[in-house]
Amino acid sequence: MTSTMYAFASEHTLHYQITNDTSGYRLSLWEMAAHPEGRPKPYLYRINYSLASWEEAQALLRQHLALNGMDCVSDLTLPRQGKVRILPHPTWSLEA
Repeated sequence: MTSTMYAFASEHTLHYQITNDTSGYRLSLWEMAAHPEGRPKPYLYRINYSLASWEEAQALLRQHLALNGMDCVSDLTLPRQGKVRILPHPTWSLEA
């Protein structure tokens, strides 16, 4: 049996930010909620990673973008912050 995860039908934009912190770098990834009214925060989720170097932050960001349907990211150097449109279709599945 295969279970497929579908993204919501709203705009599919992944926001990111790479900042310096006391131990190296922090990569934050989040997707805004389509209807933030009544939510404690205006996003669907937010992930924060602590990484030792700029190169590690870039590599993890490229990997996350590739997993969410973005092609040709292996050679990209992305700016410190931005947003990227991701696929609104199934991007991964779970095999039971």
